[in-house]
Amino acid sequence: RGFEMLQNDEDQGEALKQFQTALEKNPRNGYAHFFIGLIHLDNDENGNALSAIDQALKYLPKKDKETLALAHSKRALVHLALADTTAALTDIGTAIRLTPDDRDYLQQRGDLYSEMERYDLSDRDYEQMQKLDKGHTYSYMSMERNAVARQDHNLSLIPISEPTQLG
Repeated sequence: RGFEMLQNDEDQGEALKQFQTALEKNPRNGYAHFFIGLIHLDNDENGNALSAIDQALKYLPKKDKETLALAHSKRALVHLALADTTAALTDIGTAIRLTPDDRDYLQQRGDLYSEMERYDLSDRDYEQMQKLDKGHTYSYMSMERNAVARQDHNLSLIPISEPTQLG
Protein backbone atom coordinates (compact mmCIF):
# COMPACT_ATOMS: atom_id res chain seq x y z
CA ARG A 1 0.00 0.00 0.00
CA GLY A 2 2.86 2.40 0.77
CA PHE A 3 4.30 1.93 -2.71
CA GLU A 4 0.91 2.75 -4.27
CA MET A 5 0.69 5.87 -2.13
CA LEU A 6 4.09 7.06 -3.36
CA GLN A 7 3.20 6.31 -6.98
CA ASN A 8 -0.02 8.32 -6.67
CA ASP A 9 1.71 11.25 -4.93
CA GLU A 10 -0.33 10.70 -1.81
CA ASP A 11 0.72 11.71 1.70
CA GLN A 12 4.32 10.62 2.27
CA GLY A 13 3.72 10.48 6.00
CA GLU A 14 1.04 7.85 5.53
CA ALA A 15 3.23 5.93 3.10
CA LEU A 16 6.04 6.03 5.66
CA LYS A 17 3.68 4.53 8.26
CA GLN A 18 2.81 1.74 5.83
CA PHE A 19 6.47 0.88 5.31
CA GLN A 20 7.19 1.05 9.05
CA THR A 21 4.29 -1.35 9.63
CA ALA A 22 5.81 -3.69 7.05
CA LEU A 23 9.10 -3.54 8.95
CA GLU A 24 7.36 -4.40 12.21
CA LYS A 25 6.14 -7.58 10.53
CA ASN A 26 9.49 -8.28 8.84
CA PRO A 27 12.51 -6.18 9.88
CA ARG A 28 14.49 -7.69 7.00
CA ASN A 29 12.21 -6.26 4.30
CA GLY A 30 14.77 -4.56 2.08
CA TYR A 31 12.10 -2.96 -0.09
CA ALA A 32 10.45 -1.27 2.90
CA HIS A 33 13.84 0.05 4.04
CA PHE A 34 14.51 1.29 0.51
CA PHE A 35 11.25 3.21 0.20
CA ILE A 36 11.70 4.68 3.65
CA GLY A 37 15.12 5.86 2.47
CA LEU A 38 13.56 7.45 -0.62
CA ILE A 39 11.03 9.32 1.52
CA HIS A 40 13.80 10.63 3.77
CA LEU A 41 15.91 11.57 0.74
CA ASP A 42 12.99 13.45 -0.76
CA ASN A 43 12.64 15.39 2.50
CA ASP A 44 16.38 16.19 2.72
CA GLU A 45 16.76 14.02 5.83
CA ASN A 46 20.13 12.75 4.73
CA GLY A 47 21.15 10.88 7.88
CA ASN A 48 17.88 8.97 8.01
CA ALA A 49 18.01 8.34 4.26
CA LEU A 50 21.54 6.95 4.53
CA SER A 51 20.62 4.63 7.40
CA ALA A 52 17.52 3.32 5.64
CA ILE A 53 19.28 2.74 2.31
CA ASP A 54 22.16 1.01 4.10
CA GLN A 55 19.61 -1.35 5.66
CA ALA A 56 17.93 -1.84 2.29
CA LEU A 57 21.22 -2.84 0.69
CA LYS A 58 21.76 -5.36 3.47
CA TYR A 59 18.38 -7.05 2.92
CA LEU A 60 17.45 -6.61 -0.74
CA PRO A 61 17.66 -9.86 -2.72
CA LYS A 62 21.01 -10.13 -4.49
CA LYS A 63 19.25 -11.33 -7.65
CA ASP A 64 17.27 -8.05 -7.92
CA LYS A 65 20.08 -6.17 -9.61
CA GLU A 66 17.84 -3.32 -10.83
CA THR A 67 16.66 -2.38 -7.32
CA LEU A 68 20.14 -2.84 -5.89
CA ALA A 69 21.54 -0.53 -8.58
CA LEU A 70 18.82 2.03 -7.89
CA ALA A 71 19.54 1.88 -4.16
CA HIS A 72 23.25 2.50 -4.81
CA SER A 73 22.37 5.39 -7.12
CA LYS A 74 20.12 6.97 -4.50
CA ARG A 75 22.70 6.45 -1.77
CA ALA A 76 25.18 8.25 -4.04
CA LEU A 77 22.84 11.25 -3.98
CA VAL A 78 22.88 11.17 -0.18
CA HIS A 79 26.68 10.99 -0.17
CA LEU A 80 26.82 13.99 -2.50
CA ALA A 81 24.50 15.94 -0.19
CA LEU A 82 26.89 15.07 2.63
CA ALA A 83 29.88 16.19 0.48
CA ASP A 84 31.37 12.68 0.24
CA THR A 85 32.24 12.52 -3.45
CA THR A 86 34.41 9.42 -3.08
CA ALA A 87 31.58 7.37 -1.57
CA ALA A 88 29.18 8.72 -4.20
CA LEU A 89 31.47 7.62 -7.03
CA THR A 90 31.83 4.19 -5.45
CA ASP A 91 28.05 3.77 -5.27
CA ILE A 92 27.48 4.96 -8.82
CA GLY A 93 30.21 2.60 -10.01
CA THR A 94 28.46 -0.27 -8.25
CA ALA A 95 25.16 0.67 -9.90
CA ILE A 96 26.89 0.61 -13.29
CA ARG A 97 28.47 -2.79 -12.59
CA LEU A 98 25.10 -4.21 -11.56
CA THR A 99 23.26 -2.88 -14.63
CA PRO A 100 25.85 -1.99 -17.29
CA ASP A 101 23.24 -1.26 -19.96
CA ASP A 102 21.44 1.42 -17.94
CA ARG A 103 22.27 4.85 -19.38
CA ASP A 104 20.98 6.72 -16.32
CA TYR A 105 23.84 5.62 -14.09
CA LEU A 106 26.44 6.38 -16.75
CA GLN A 107 24.88 9.82 -17.11
CA GLN A 108 24.88 10.32 -13.34
CA ARG A 109 28.58 9.48 -13.09
CA GLY A 110 29.48 11.37 -16.28
CA ASP A 111 27.77 14.48 -14.94
CA LEU A 112 29.54 14.14 -11.59
CA TYR A 113 32.92 13.74 -13.26
CA SER A 114 32.16 16.80 -15.39
CA GLU A 115 31.34 18.83 -12.27
CA MET A 116 34.65 17.66 -10.82
CA GLU A 117 36.38 18.83 -14.03
CA ARG A 118 37.49 15.25 -14.75
CA TYR A 119 36.47 15.59 -18.38
CA ASP A 120 38.37 12.53 -19.62
CA LEU A 121 36.44 10.25 -17.27
CA SER A 122 33.21 12.09 -17.98
CA ASP A 123 33.68 11.63 -21.73
CA ARG A 124 34.27 7.90 -21.23
CA ASP A 125 30.88 7.52 -19.60
CA TYR A 126 29.19 9.59 -22.29
CA GLU A 127 30.91 7.49 -24.98
CA GLN A 128 29.55 4.36 -23.33
CA MET A 129 26.09 5.94 -23.39
CA GLN A 130 26.51 6.50 -27.13
CA LYS A 131 27.40 2.85 -27.65
CA LEU A 132 24.19 1.87 -25.87
CA ASP A 133 22.02 4.34 -27.82
CA LYS A 134 23.45 6.29 -30.74
CA GLY A 135 20.31 8.41 -31.02
CA HIS A 136 20.40 9.71 -27.46
CA THR A 137 21.51 13.34 -27.74
CA TYR A 138 22.35 13.99 -24.07
CA SER A 139 25.73 12.29 -24.32
CA TYR A 140 26.71 14.25 -27.44
CA MET A 141 25.68 17.56 -25.89
CA SER A 142 27.53 16.71 -22.67
CA MET A 143 30.72 15.86 -24.53
CA GLU A 144 30.45 19.17 -26.39
CA ARG A 145 30.00 20.91 -23.02
CA ASN A 146 33.15 19.18 -21.77
CA ALA A 147 35.04 20.23 -24.91
CA VAL A 148 34.02 23.85 -24.36
CA ALA A 149 35.07 23.64 -20.70
CA ARG A 150 38.46 22.29 -21.83
CA GLN A 151 38.56 25.10 -24.39
CA ASP A 152 38.85 22.47 -27.12
CA HIS A 153 36.87 24.42 -29.71
CA ASN A 154 38.12 22.47 -32.72
CA LEU A 155 36.40 19.28 -31.63
CA SER A 156 33.07 18.28 -33.12
CA LEU A 157 31.69 15.22 -31.38
CA ILE A 158 28.38 14.90 -33.19
CA PRO A 159 28.85 12.53 -36.13
CA ILE A 160 27.68 13.68 -39.52
CA SER A 161 26.24 10.82 -41.52
CA GLU A 162 26.87 12.28 -44.96
CA PRO A 163 29.05 15.14 -46.19
CA THR A 164 27.09 18.25 -46.99
CA GLN A 165 27.69 20.65 -49.84
CA LEU A 166 27.68 24.33 -49.28
CA GLY A 167 25.86 26.10 -52.12
